[in-house]
Amino acid sequence: MDIRYQEGDVIRLRHVDYFADPMDWGMDADEYARVLEAQENGELFVVTCEATEGYYDLKSQSTDLELFAISEYHFLPAPK
Repeated sequence: MDIRYQEGDVIRLRHVDYFADPMDWGMDADEYARVLEAQENGELFVVTCEATEGYYDLKSQSTDLELFAISEYHFLPAPK
């Protein structure tokens, strides 16, 4: 099943710990810790745009956390 994401879609994060080194994410340790916490808390994110094919920018619905060029591999569609 191939899911295509669009601006405004709501997702949760998954498999964030797959790349355990913050440098693999282009983040420092504190930023990466916030992303791990967001996953653990089931935080909802809105897709703001497709950065490049299969990679999207996200904005948290409940905090000021914004993520850039995150692979769709790390997305779990949120129920509507």
